[in-house]
Amino acid sequence: MKHLWNSIKILSVIMVFSVLVSCSGSDGSGGSAGGESIYDPGASVPARGYSDSCPIELLIRDASGHFGAVHDGMYVQPGTRRLAVRVEGDQATIDRVFISDGGVYQVEALGEGDLYVCDFDIRDTRLYNGVLVQVIHTDGRASKEKVVFRTTTEGMDEQLILDGIGMMVSQDLLDGSRDQVEEVIDGMLTAMFACIEDQDGGIISHVSYGDGNPGTVDIDIQTLEAVQVDAYPAAVLHIGLTVRDVDLSAVAIYGQDLVSTTNNDLEVDAYVALEDLLDDGTRGLVLNLLDSTVVSFTDDFFLRPVVEDAISSGLTVIEQHPLAADIQELADAIGSRMPMTVTIGDTEVDLDELFGNLELDLDRYLFVDVYGLPEETSANALALGAGLLATDYEEAGSPDGGGSAAPAVDPEAAFMDMFSAMVDEAFAEIKDDYDGLVTTLSYGDGNPDTDDIAIDSLSFQGSGTANTKTVRARFTISDVDLRAVSLFGISLITTKNNDLAIDVTCRLTYRRTGGVDEVLLDVLSVDDVDFDERFLGDCVVEDLVARDIEDLDTFAIAIDDMLDGIDPDFDLSGCSGQGPLFPEVLEAYSPYMRDLGLSQEDTLSIALSQDMVNGILAQVFEPGFEWDVYEILRPLLGEDFAGFQAERKEGEETIMHLSVPPVVDLRTDLIRMELDDVVLAYRLDGQARWEASLDLDLILTAQVLGDDLAFYLSTVPENCHFHIMRDNPGNLGVFDHSNLVNDVVEKLPELVGNAPGGPLFTIGLDSIDQFLVLKDTADPVRIRAYQGYLYLDAAASRADLSWLMDAFSR
Repeated sequence: MKHLWNSIKILSVIMVFSVLVSCSGSDGSGGSAGGESIYDPGASVPARGYSDSCPIELLIRDASGHFGAVHDGMYVQPGTRRLAVRVEGDQATIDRVFISDGGVYQVEALGEGDLYVCDFDIRDTRLYNGVLVQVIHTDGRASKEKVVFRTTTEGMDEQLILDGIGMMVSQDLLDGSRDQVEEVIDGMLTAMFACIEDQDGGIISHVSYGDGNPGTVDIDIQTLEAVQVDAYPAAVLHIGLTVRDVDLSAVAIYGQDLVSTTNNDLEVDAYVALEDLLDDGTRGLVLNLLDSTVVSFTDDFFLRPVVEDAISSGLTVIEQHPLAADIQELADAIGSRMPMTVTIGDTEVDLDELFGNLELDLDRYLFVDVYGLPEETSANALALGAGLLATDYEEAGSPDGGGSAAPAVDPEAAFMDMFSAMVDEAFAEIKDDYDGLVTTLSYGDGNPDTDDIAIDSLSFQGSGTANTKTVRARFTISDVDLRAVSLFGISLITTKNNDLAIDVTCRLTYRRTGGVDEVLLDVLSVDDVDFDERFLGDCVVEDLVARDIEDLDTFAIAIDDMLDGIDPDFDLSGCSGQGPLFPEVLEAYSPYMRDLGLSQEDTLSIALSQDMVNGILAQVFEPGFEWDVYEILRPLLGEDFAGFQAERKEGEETIMHLSVPPVVDLRTDLIRMELDDVVLAYRLDGQARWEASLDLDLILTAQVLGDDLAFYLSTVPENCHFHIMRDNPGNLGVFDHSNLVNDVVEKLPELVGNAPGGPLFTIGLDSIDQFLVLKDTADPVRIRAYQGYLYLDAAASRADLSWLMDAFSR
């Protein structure tokens, strides 16, 4: 893309200055071309200077019949329009007033009151219509003004063209770029794992993967295939991968993890839909896994199926902030990947050095709105759509990071409930066994806001099998009330509000039956039962409690009950980190229809709509852009043109600026660029000496020649014009002729050392290999236009996305 960008710049500069070289100098002969009247359409009309030119205002009649002022870049509906010219100054010096397209279409504007009025045709064959106003004075020179109308609204408003980009990637290219996808997933998983671990109240206390060795693979993709399947109609990708060496700890209880595994490979399989709307309605990158995720650990561990289900249910929708890059940093990232050079004749030109003084305003973000196209995806190729938006920095924001707060998790309460149930069973057994002897046996203060059981210590011990855990715990039952062995209505054994400590060893066994997850609790031994306050018969009661707890039958606790109130799902909504927010702008669909497809050898096809490209150009080439082009051309043409061999005179400037942004027109299946009213102004010691205006209608053609991609330049002759607008010396009028531009462009290959009819410049295919590894075919790259879209078709075996990932991850 940088090559194309620099190509556009170098094409315009070479052409402009080739024209400029032809007409520079102060010793040229004056006058018009012989035999041509200054009133004839397309005739050369000498221009007045800055001091004696009359100010000119061009007006257009609106639907209400009133005339209003026009300005460069104004949209005017094509058709016959009523135009008017207002001229300030001495009207007696005005001979005739003409309005033209800069070429052979010319209409005389006749006086009506204080205006000069005519009907003028605005044609839709071009995206721009330049209108040249020439007020010819009685001295044979003219005051001139040029205004450029738009015949389309493309690029006028900042808007997101939703279908501005289409991309088709073959399965072969996906296979060849699998390592690049692994890098992308690696970066996403690293951020997601850190986010999950940092969530307050989450059940996972630690999760990581990889062995820490950069020389080994931590993400191993086994399946990466484009799909179109009935079970998941929105899916465009099927991904199967292994996350190596996962360490996971979860359900922390008194500083220990009920669930843990180390160096355990995690296999993930999912169907993926690529979407672009976040949950809050803004745009971003959304990976919708369509409830298709299946995960499995290689090694077994306690509650493994529960953890796998939790991961599967958590990996449903992954929201990322939008893809956004600083345009300057993006350009630097591309530049760092390859030498920015083109070959002109026998000379290799360093574009970084050549364009070092071109100060374009690149202080913007480039946003990418990307989404899958399931209806165009097949088993052979992945189809993607996207829109690009360039916007000012101040229009971008940053999220405050982090998703919604995770639910408070208290797994310790689950064990308190489990031990409470154990005591309830034992107390009930005692009362049943000693019915009539034990009249009261209860615990707790009756206040639901206070805990009736407290765990004093708890430890997990290995049991030799993955599905079992041995638990050693000491817990205290508070406020035990006991009345037993009544004599004449008086309890002989009694205690009140007495705390009871129990030291117990249990076995937890996980099982899944009929889709129901349960933990089985078996009491292995009761090591100690001790009342806090001693009383008559306390040892007997302690023995009874110990015996009945040890004799308890195995009882099952459903995992859902055990983790009641605990949501095992992950909250990934804030795991994309901080980054620019997609701005709120107008959205539209391109009026042009793209035709995505792959030829037999191609593995990649990218289509860019002209309205999206023109919108980007409008953002980059804003009003006020100026370029001192003298030093740009000097290293390029200095050896061949004497005017560029000498050092620049002090105070000498040749400034170029654009009245309107350049536009591309791809409607006629040609790569056509229109640059109307490119203004060249020569200044000496800060004083303007002359000013010229060029209308350029260029056609760019690219084709592979051997090991190079060659670019050819031609013109649409009737639309290329060169006009002297101001001329203080008064000797440049003879060059006010449209054919000059066409003649120079035709000779450009010879001017830069190539054969007549040859390419203007070439780019080595080996430099493209740093982005796309091209196959060894006769035509590995093609650049073409078709029905409003610019297409790049390539036969590539691998794509290197590392530079792009770097630029969009900063």
